[in-house]
Amino acid sequence: MLNSYDAQFNEDLPDYIKDYWELERQKRDATKSDLAKNPDYQTFLKLMKGKELFCRKFVVEGQEGGSCYGHEPKPITDIEHPDDSFFTEIIVALAPTLPVKQFFDIKQEVLKVRDRDEWEYYGNHTEYKDIYFLTYDLWRALAPLDLPLEELKSTFDDPKYYLVRD
Repeated sequence: MLNSYDAQFNEDLPDYIKDYWELERQKRDATKSDLAKNPDYQTFLKLMKGKELFCRKFVVEGQEGGSCYGHEPKPITDIEHPDDSFFTEIIVALAPTLPVKQFFDIKQEVLKVRDRDEWEYYGNHTEYKDIYFLTYDLWRALAPLDLPLEELKSTFDDPKYYLVRD
């Protein structure tokens, strides 16, 4: 079953992802390319439930509990191990016969990983690793494969596939 993660451009996303997403959107719109107006891209976007950005955010390190009352910060115990399997699940659902080398080429081209820190008062801080991709970039990478988008749409209408959590 495909899972979804923070899949819409929203306020919870870090500014650099919002900025990247917005720059890509402006670039696409500014060029007025056939690609942005391409009915195949529009079908692909519908297939991805209209989500233009897929993002997973992982807490990988940090300290919490420090306060003005003298409490010392302690390491965060709910550490997550970054996992990009959501991308693999989406690719397998879209192109199950994709050769391994081609999969890794697409993954390297499309999937972005960023580290970031959020510092707070009294020594508290959280370190994140964000793994994300734009639907537009994925479509561009998969376009040469001539995927049967209309057939795939019926596959993703099956309740066992959830690209996006509502």
